[in-house]
This record gives sequence, C-alpha cells and structure tokens, in this order.
Amino acid sequence: MRLVIIVILLIITLPMSGQLNSAKSCSNLLDGFISDSQEYLIIPSSNHSTQFDIIFYPGFSYRIVLCTEEKDNNFEISLIDEKGNIQYTNSKIVNGIIRDFRFESLFHGQIVVKQITEKKISAKILIGYKKIE
Repeated sequence: MRLVIIVILLIITLPMSGQLNSAKSCSNLLDGFISDSQEYLIIPSSNHSTQFDIIFYPGFSYRIVLCTEEKDNNFEISLIDEKGNIQYTNSKIVNGIIRDFRFESLFHGQIVVKQITEKKISAKILIGYKKIE
C-alpha cells in the first residue's frame, strides 16, 4: 500500500518539478523586494482559473511576478478587492509578468489567475514586498 502511495505522489509531482525550477530561475525578477516565502502554484484544471486570498498592507510596495516555462503570457492575472471590484488586470498587456503595487490602506482581496489558452500550463506566482521610504 505504501508503495502505491509513493508511486502516485511521484506521478503527481514529477510534472511540476520543471515548473519549480522555472520559479527559482525567475526569483531574480523580485530584484530589491523581499519574497513573502509563499508558493502560489497554478496547476492546470478544467476551469482554467485559480484564486488566492491576499492581504496587502499600507506603507509597502509589492511586486507580483508570474513564472512559467512558456515565453508567451498565457495567463490573465486580476487583483480583485473584497467587494468584487477589479483593481488591476493584465488582460490588455502582452507578456505582462511583473507588476508593482502600492496601497494607501489595508487591501484584502484575491489574486485570480485565468489560463487564456487551451494548452495546459503550470505556473507559479511570486510576491515580494519592500518598505516604502
């Protein structure tokens, strides 16, 4: 039984191992920002959408980086506040994989990532922060 579980885990994690390497290789895009040390993994699914709850605090700059092994931007990233209002989306930006934000007050909402192609692609979001001086 243990062998079956180990084999299943290997089958699930092996396709993601390349993506983890991709995320490590793009961590340099957080240049000057401190990583929040979270792994926001986007795994292809039938609905092509992934959501992450997020809180941003005033007095900091934040950087969101989308990491994927694909050269083209195959994802739409939206930042949605708790009332459902879209505060940011990269839907009209070609290859918009890096975005910096600042907030005047506490922001509680979601990062929604939608895959915009039929090709199933894994990705990871990195979030960094730094104190505004």
